[in-house]
Amino acid sequence: MTAPDRRKVASEWMDRASHDWETAVQLIKSGRYHPDVVSTLIQQAMEKYLKGYLISEGWELERTHNLERLCKLASGYDKGFRKYIDLCIVVGDYYMSERYPPLAEEELTEKEVLRAYRSAERFLRFLLKNR
Repeated sequence: MTAPDRRKVASEWMDRASHDWETAVQLIKSGRYHPDVVSTLIQQAMEKYLKGYLISEGWELERTHNLERLCKLASGYDKGFRKYIDLCIVVGDYYMSERYPPLAEEELTEKEVLRAYRSAERFLRFLLKNR
């Protein structure tokens, strides 16, 4: 893939990520949301932002939803991603446990989602600053 093509594809991933993120933000600000839905949107946004970042660095897209793996790959380009690996593990677990019942042992709480949301905000500021 040529550099201009790579930039275009990365930008498309970032745009899609922003849709998920903006929807999660709107739901949280409304105060009326289902934690499982918002947690899935946060996971999807982080995944798409990471993929966009990695593609912009020359990474060849692969089919994965593993945020921990994607974050570790990103840390190969910028070591600052290392401090977000634990967050990626936690939010990455939302993908399966909250998306497909009855895999979740316990319901995710609003408090847990808000904690993940605040951490994800810091992560996204870091990622977008370094893109």
